[in-house]
Amino acid sequence: MRDNTIKKTTIKIAYFFGLLIISIFVISKLSNIDKADMTAKMSPASLPVITMQSGDKEVNPLHGYLSEVNANYVRGTVWPINSDRTMSFKINTFGQKISNVGFELRNIGKDNRLIADEDQTEFKEHENTIDCKIQLAPVADLILAGREYMLVIKVELNNAVAKYYTRIVWTEGDETRYNIDNEIDFITGFSEATFDKERAKAEYAKYLETDKDKEKNDTFSRVNLHSSFDQVTWGSLLDKSLADNKSKSATVFGKDKDKEEAVDVRITDHTKPQIYVNDIQSDIGTYKLQYRVTTQEGEDSRLYNVTEVYRVKWTKKRPFILNFERKMNCIFDTSSYSVGKNSITLGICSPDFEFKESGGVSEGGSVFAFVSENRLFSYNNVDGRLAYIFGFYDKENDDIRANWDNNEVKILNVDEDGDVRFVVAGYMNRGIHEGRVGIAVYNYSASLNAVEEQAFIECGQAAEIIEDCVETLAYVNDSNTFYIMLDQNIYEVNLTDRTYNLVVEDIGEGSYKISESEGTIAWQGDDLTRFDVMNLDTKIKEEITAENGEKVILMGFRGEDFVYGFVRAEDEAKDQLGNPLYLMHRIQVHNMSAMQEGSKPLDDREVPSEYGYVTGIKKIGKQINFYCVKKNENGEYESTDELGMEHEYVFNYTQEDKAVRNKVTQVAVDEYEKIVQIGTKNEVKPNQIKVLTPNQILFEESRNVDVELKRDAGKNPFYYVYDMKGKAKVYTDSAKAVKDAELNSGAVVGDTNNYIWRKGDRLSQNRIVSLTEKIENYEGITTKNPTAVCIDLILYHYGGRNMDVESSLASGNSVEDILKAQFTDANIVRLDGCTLDTVLYYISKGLPIMAFLENDDAVLLLGYDSQNIDYLDPRLGKIQKLGMTDAKDLFAKNGNHFITYVPNEK
Repeated sequence: MRDNTIKKTTIKIAYFFGLLIISIFVISKLSNIDKADMTAKMSPASLPVITMQSGDKEVNPLHGYLSEVNANYVRGTVWPINSDRTMSFKINTFGQKISNVGFELRNIGKDNRLIADEDQTEFKEHENTIDCKIQLAPVADLILAGREYMLVIKVELNNAVAKYYTRIVWTEGDETRYNIDNEIDFITGFSEATFDKERAKAEYAKYLETDKDKEKNDTFSRVNLHSSFDQVTWGSLLDKSLADNKSKSATVFGKDKDKEEAVDVRITDHTKPQIYVNDIQSDIGTYKLQYRVTTQEGEDSRLYNVTEVYRVKWTKKRPFILNFERKMNCIFDTSSYSVGKNSITLGICSPDFEFKESGGVSEGGSVFAFVSENRLFSYNNVDGRLAYIFGFYDKENDDIRANWDNNEVKILNVDEDGDVRFVVAGYMNRGIHEGRVGIAVYNYSASLNAVEEQAFIECGQAAEIIEDCVETLAYVNDSNTFYIMLDQNIYEVNLTDRTYNLVVEDIGEGSYKISESEGTIAWQGDDLTRFDVMNLDTKIKEEITAENGEKVILMGFRGEDFVYGFVRAEDEAKDQLGNPLYLMHRIQVHNMSAMQEGSKPLDDREVPSEYGYVTGIKKIGKQINFYCVKKNENGEYESTDELGMEHEYVFNYTQEDKAVRNKVTQVAVDEYEKIVQIGTKNEVKPNQIKVLTPNQILFEESRNVDVELKRDAGKNPFYYVYDMKGKAKVYTDSAKAVKDAELNSGAVVGDTNNYIWRKGDRLSQNRIVSLTEKIENYEGITTKNPTAVCIDLILYHYGGRNMDVESSLASGNSVEDILKAQFTDANIVRLDGCTLDTVLYYISKGLPIMAFLENDDAVLLLGYDSQNIDYLDPRLGKIQKLGMTDAKDLFAKNGNHFITYVPNEK
C-alpha cells in the first residue's frame, strides 16, 4: 500500500515538473525579447497637417517630420508670400494637443544658414484647427525678392516637435504673388469642368491641343493635353447616352464574371482635390491636383486615385496650358474585387506596377504579389488566399495623412510558401515610424499571417530621393542579407543582427551596372584594366581583366548577363571636351554562373570593320544596339549614325527567357476602354477565395539600423531632377539630368538645393556685357588656343582667376579638370547632347557657355535674343552674331557639346 502511494506521488511529481518545463518553454518563446510578443494593427496617424491659404482654398498640405532632415535635400512645395512679407496657414490638429508653434527661416545654399528662429504669436484656435499668420518683417533686410528660402514650421506636441518644410519666395511689389490665386482658380475650374461636358466645351476646350498622332485615346489611365475632348471629359464614363448604347454589349465587371451581362458604368462622385504648388515663377506655375473618383458598376462601386499636373503660363490677355497630364488608377480592394476564370482584375490603371511571382524553372508561380496604389497584396493560386499585406490607408485610416503618396513599396522576393519580402521607402505615414523618412524591410509570413519588420534604416534626406535609391537597388538574399544603394555607396545589412557593412564605395553612375533581378552588380574604378562583378546571393566576387596592355570597359547588363568591351592602347582618343573616348574593337558577354563554372564567355566577337569601333550601348532589349564611330576623311571620329549608315551594329545572342506563369495584361472592355488584369496560373474559384488582413508583429527591441553616409558632395556631386509631380531622380551626370528635366518639364537642383537648370525660367533675351571690355583688351587673342581663350574668360567672369591655361591643356588636363580645380564654390555643368534652346538658360542667368566645334575649335556664347545669338570666335578675336536657326544647326552638327558653371548660392 505504501509502495503504491509512493509510486503515485512520484508520477504526480514527474507530471508536475514535466508540465512546468513545457510551460517555461512556451512562456520563453512568447516572451523572448527578440521574438514576437504579440501582433496588432498598425497604429493610426497622429501628426497634424498644415495647409497654406489661397482665398477660400487650402493649398500645399504639409506633413510633419520627426526625422532629422537636412533641409538641403528637401524640395517639397513652394509658396509665394505677400508683398508685406506675411503668410497665413492653417493647422489641422486632428484632435492633437499643441503646446507651441514656431518657425525657422533658412537660406537655400551651401551653408543652409539660419536667418530667423521665432515663436508664433499670432494665431486663432478653433475646435480642431489653428489659424496662424507669420510676419517676416524683422528679417526683411535678410531676404531677397525672387529668391527661394526654406521655411520650417515647428509644432510642439506632447512628446515631440514635428517640423513642416516648404519653400517660400517673396514677390516684393507683385501684389498678385506671381498670379498664384488666378492660376489655382483656373486649374481647379478646368478640373471641375471635365465632369461637365457642356461647361468644358464652352470654357476650356480651346486650351486643348488634340493630336491623334501623339495620343491614341484608348485608355482613361493616361490623358494629356493632346487627348481628345471626349477623352479629357471622361468619355462614356460620364456621357450617359454613350454608356447606354455601349452597355448592351458590355462585359460585366463584378466578382464572378464567367458570363457577359449588360452593365451600366457611371462616374457618380469625385472628391475635392488636394492642391500642390510644385514650382512657381513670375509667369509660370506648376501644380498637382489629387482627388478620388467613384464609379458605379452595376451593383458594385469602385474608387480611383486621380492625379493631374499642370504647367500654366499667365498673361494679361489669357492663360495658356503648357502641360497637362492626368493619371487614373483603380484602388484594388479585397472587399470588392473582380475575378474571371483565370484572372484578377485591377481595373483602369497603368500596367506598369510592382509585380513578382514565386520562382522556379519547371515549377513556381503558385504565389504572386503586386502593388496597387502603394498597397501590397498577394494571391496564392493553390489555396485561393488573397492577402492585403501592407498599406498606410484602409477603410479605418483614410484621411489626408494616411493616403499621402510620398512613399513606395517594392517587392523583394516571393516564395512558393506564400512568404513575401518587401521594402517601404520614403515618408512613413503612420505606425511606429510615423513622421520619419527611411527604408523599412518587412517579411510577410503566410503561415502566421503576420508582417514582421526586420530593419528600419532612417535617412536624413527627402523621401523622394530615398524612393529613387530603392528603385536603383534593393535586394535580399536567402542568407537574410539586404543590399541597398544610398548616396553612391552600396551597403549590406544583416537582417538578423541588424549590422551593416559598406560593400562598394563611391561607385558613381556610369561605372556601375546592375542586373535585371538586381542580384548581380558590376563596378569599375579608375583602373580600366579590370572591373569587379559580385553575386549578391552567394557574395562571391569575380574579376574581369584585360590583357596585352588593353583596357576593358563595362557597358551594361542584358538580363543577368553583363556586356563589356576591350580597347587597344592605340585606340584611345579624346572627345571635344578633352575627355577620354574608348574605342572598343572586341565585345564579350558573360554571367556569374558561367564564370563560377570556369566556362568561357557566352559570346566573344570582334566588331566588324564596317562599323569601326563600339563606344557604348544604345539600347538593350531582345538584342543589343551599340553606338559606333568611324574615322572620317579628316581623320576625326564620327558617329556611324552621322555617316548615314543604314543599319546599326546589333548584337544577338541566345538567352533563356524567364518562365512566366502569371502575367499582367491590358484588355479592351467597352466603357473602360482598357483595363488591367493579372492572368493567373490556376483557375480562380471565387467561392473559395479566402481574404486575409495580417497584423504586424510587435517587438520590444528597436529594429533600427543607423547607416552612416559618407559621400563627399564636393568631389562627387549629385544632380536631382524633380518632375512636374514632384518626384525625384538622382544623377551624377549633369547633362543627363538637364535632358531629363527638359523632357519632363522639371528642374535640376544640386547638393545645396540650388538650381542647376529650370524649365521655363529664361528671359526672352540677355547679353553678358561684363566680358566685352576684357575681350577687346585680350592680347594675342587670335594666336592662342581657342579653348584656352574661352577658359580664360570663364575664369575671369567667375572671379578674376588667372592661370596658364594653355600649359595645363598641353599637360593633358581636360576642360572640366581645369575648371573644377579653379572653381571652389560652383558646380561645373557638362551639357553634352543638350540643345541650344536648353543651354540658353545659363546665358539668361548671366553665365557664359563654352561650345566645342570640330578641329579643336571652341567659341564662347555670350548673348541671345529671339533671332540671333552672340558669341566670341577666338580665331577672329571678336564677338559675332549668328541667326538662331543657323546656330542650332551648327552646334547640332558638332554634337551639341557645351560646358558652363553654376555658382553656389550664398
